[in-house]
Amino acid sequence: MMDDRTLTFKNAQEFSRLLSNQLPNLKKIKFNIYYSYDGWTWRPSRIVDGENESTKHILNIICCLVDHMKQLVSLYIDFIDFPRSEKPCFHHLIRQQLHQYPLNRPYRLRCSADSIQIWL
Repeated sequence: MMDDRTLTFKNAQEFSRLLSNQLPNLKKIKFNIYYSYDGWTWRPSRIVDGENESTKHILNIICCLVDHMKQLVSLYIDFIDFPRSEKPCFHHLIRQQLHQYPLNRPYRLRCSADSIQIWL
């Protein structure tokens, strides 16, 4: 378990690589993505092309973990404390992208605005 780690979508893929190098035999991974708060102002989770950019980052994390962690059997990502309009998980796009470009292993997917669950 790793607590008190602050990551952004931009450095989460690097974290995924480090995790797979250090702990390649993990079978289950569960982590939370929290709404970001910076000082006195809220920072929206979405950027200019929010849906596509957010989806791309989430899919990169998923693909990186699945590709590099051969023992992985389940992956859970929960989105915590996001206002309804700021959810970074656009489940219809994630499903569409995973259908067009499937993972390199068979999987089952459950995806909502609040979480992603993948069983390999």
